[in-house]
Amino acid sequence: MYIMNKLSTGFLLTILYSFMCNIAYANLSVINDYTVGNTTTYPTEAEYQAIVPALTSLNASNLNQYSDALKSRSADWSLLTTDSEKSTMIQAIINAMNLITTYSSDSSNPAPTVSDYTTAGISGVNTDDLDLLNSYVGGQNVTIAQLPTLAIKIDNLNLLLGYSADSTNTEPIDTHYTNAGLTDPRSINTNDYNQTLVDSDFTTEAKIQALVDAINALDDYADGTTSVAPDVTTYHIAGFTDLRALHVELINNIVQTDGLNTLSSIASVIASLDAIQAYAIDSNATPPTLEHYTDLNLTGVSADILAYLNNQLIKEKSEGLTHYLKASDAQAGHQFGDATAMSRDGMTLAVLAWKAPSNNTTTDDAGAVYIYRRQGNSWQEVTILRTNQTINQLSEVVMSVDGRRVIASATNQAFVFDVPIVNDVPQWGETWSMTVVDHDISDAPEPSLAINAQGNIMAVGANAHSGVVKIYRLENSTWSLIQQLDKPTNSMNFSTHIDTSDNGDVIVVGAFGATGLGRAFAYRYNGMQWQLEQTLMGSEVQNGDRFGFAVSVNADGSRVALSSPRDDGETNAIVNSGAVYIYDFTNNSWQEIAIIRSLSPMSGGFGADARLSPLGDKLASVGYASQGVYVYDLSDSDVTNWQASEYYVASPSATNDLFGDRNNLSFNGVDVLVGADNDDRAFQGVVINSDRDTDFDAQDNTSTGTSFDNTSTAANNSGAAYVVAYEPYALDSTAALQTRIDAVNIVLAWAAGGATAPSEQNYVDAEITDVTASNLADVNMQLQLLAHVDMVNVQPMVNGINVIQAYAIDNNQPTPTLADYAAAGISGVNISNISDVNGQVDSQSLTPMASVQTMVDSLNIIQAYVADNTQTAPTVTNYADIGVTGVDVNNLSEVNGQVDSQSLTSVSAIQIVVDSLNVVLSYA
Repeated sequence: MYIMNKLSTGFLLTILYSFMCNIAYANLSVINDYTVGNTTTYPTEAEYQAIVPALTSLNASNLNQYSDALKSRSADWSLLTTDSEKSTMIQAIINAMNLITTYSSDSSNPAPTVSDYTTAGISGVNTDDLDLLNSYVGGQNVTIAQLPTLAIKIDNLNLLLGYSADSTNTEPIDTHYTNAGLTDPRSINTNDYNQTLVDSDFTTEAKIQALVDAINALDDYADGTTSVAPDVTTYHIAGFTDLRALHVELINNIVQTDGLNTLSSIASVIASLDAIQAYAIDSNATPPTLEHYTDLNLTGVSADILAYLNNQLIKEKSEGLTHYLKASDAQAGHQFGDATAMSRDGMTLAVLAWKAPSNNTTTDDAGAVYIYRRQGNSWQEVTILRTNQTINQLSEVVMSVDGRRVIASATNQAFVFDVPIVNDVPQWGETWSMTVVDHDISDAPEPSLAINAQGNIMAVGANAHSGVVKIYRLENSTWSLIQQLDKPTNSMNFSTHIDTSDNGDVIVVGAFGATGLGRAFAYRYNGMQWQLEQTLMGSEVQNGDRFGFAVSVNADGSRVALSSPRDDGETNAIVNSGAVYIYDFTNNSWQEIAIIRSLSPMSGGFGADARLSPLGDKLASVGYASQGVYVYDLSDSDVTNWQASEYYVASPSATNDLFGDRNNLSFNGVDVLVGADNDDRAFQGVVINSDRDTDFDAQDNTSTGTSFDNTSTAANNSGAAYVVAYEPYALDSTAALQTRIDAVNIVLAWAAGGATAPSEQNYVDAEITDVTASNLADVNMQLQLLAHVDMVNVQPMVNGINVIQAYAIDNNQPTPTLADYAAAGISGVNISNISDVNGQVDSQSLTPMASVQTMVDSLNIIQAYVADNTQTAPTVTNYADIGVTGVDVNNLSEVNGQVDSQSLTSVSAIQIVVDSLNVVLSYA
């Protein structure tokens, strides 16, 4: 029985084993069929567990992905010969997938290796791609199913980034951009993408996408797909990093007109612009060629006039005072220019008129902000921001770097004005919105104000008794008070001026009355709040110097400028001459590195306001009474050279208009905007310094088309603002240059015998001066007579004519020379007859050039006859032409005989003989 039972048990176990093997074989067959592609039916969880009962970490939600991973490795699978090997492979896939999934949900978990991705069936992953791939997987909840596509994307993206880092790496083709998952890459633009991408050192997909978008935008604008004009950011991203915002409108016009749909064609135009601008700014540069003019769509330029046009290009140079702004509704007492703000690109301006009406229907004086946008070679006032409240006086104004947000402060409230931004251009000409922030600072009549670059962090300071700074952040469309900085002990006038870095992490607060000397307090954000980092005090500050009166922080928060407008100079010799201290953040602390004082110090309160450029490599400053703008280059590594780099532009006004005062200075490193809120001139609009001199007058163009009278000062304290070009530029518009070209061609066409005589304005446009209504006919006559083919000869001709005519009217004027007559086209004047010629020009008041020529011709006939009586005998008319009176048909023969026999060549000698002869004949 025992034996029987034992045999039976063994038999049963054998049968059971055989049964289990059959089941395993059947399930293995299902998995195998899917793996090798014999079926599309996914294996079930039970079928996996039936093969490998000890299978661990099987995730039912990833079951199909496991199968797909096996299928992707079918070649490896087919090489396995035992169930154990296959079980091991399945377990390895599960482990790899689970590791990837875990990392995808939380990047603090171990990162997958190349082997993990390969085991999981994700092909194409290598050590070069691994870090980039993991950066896209870690914490991003990427599913296993998404990984193959992502791996392809990363492989292609990595190739793009590699080419960006080093031009010797593989150059991308169109499929690399497409497979990198970029939006709308166009094969026709691949060469352009590569042209900018190469050696650009991009490190992110976002930068490559921005590049693709920028080049596509240029392409679409060129072929008319869109009417949205590219902005300067688009050009910079596309690789034209040196293009200035003020030239974008010009380039856009050419791109659109000529259909420039390649970067190389746009580059050619920009290079031509640069060449002409460079020569306009500095005549030592390489002279522009005909091609340069043609590239800018300037017509009518030929080799005959090229040199002349190049010599006149200096007229296109703008430097120093470029524009004078008055409010469109300027009235006495408005004090427009009390505060100013400027966008980073210098294309948007805000000017506060602190006593202008705050409501369109009332006559209150709560203030308004005027917004300007650059258009071509001028500025256009596009809107007036009014708060429609009459209680709280506006006092300061700030602007986000992109120009889309403007904030004005007042007692108790701040007013936030916003507009949409389209293609990086703020739409101030459209509807704007206003948000009121109740900061409840009531004891400061002029609360100080600062915002970060984005415009979502705002600091408001109570610069009077309470001495606090309230910091607000815009979150979910709501401005929330997130922190208050209380004034430190003995810190009078805390928050008179505030500034912040671009990201808002660094806030510096001035307290010019602290301890009687003045202090500044630097705060830094630690991720939770702003903490006092360091108290700053100038090394040469003395009691009453008001150190910390003006505060400026550069974009990255590494440099601070702090003014001391009552500093008495390095030797205390000039009361209130002023100074600006420069601090750099190095080795985790703020270090004073330089003190800037005016090279020509005066008691003008230098440092009443001071602004660093975004990079911190330039400094602009003004003074209470200095009536000028100072700019310094801080880029030299030797700080002792900074003060010597001073660039000074004086106010064009003869009176103290508060040209430069607290808060009315703005500076972007290229242009300066400065208010003059006590300006009295009765004008409304914009004046362009079209003659490029040091003032604004009737010779300049205006936005209104009317003449600007700078002597009309009936609008007392109406206020103004000035735009000053620190970095010179040219060709913000080609209109004036084209007008000059056209005028030159009109002048030369007439000289060549054309039918259309140049007008007085034609000569002005051609840069020929002193052509007036009184000499125009003579100028045109002589021009055609001389048939000048070179414009360089036209101005001397005009000058010669004017010298002769001036002498004819008043012999106290300079006496004409042989060169004057020659230049004026009067022939036959020489050293032997010039005295007589000048005498007759004077005595006969000969202003018409035809009369002068007739007189000279007659004088030469007479003198030629004296020298040789076989020459043509003088006529009665000849004698009359040279001013000799008393010669008629009755005595002509006798006169000629005496002129011949006595060799009379001077007019005076001839006149004596004629007079004597007539006496004799009369007596006879």
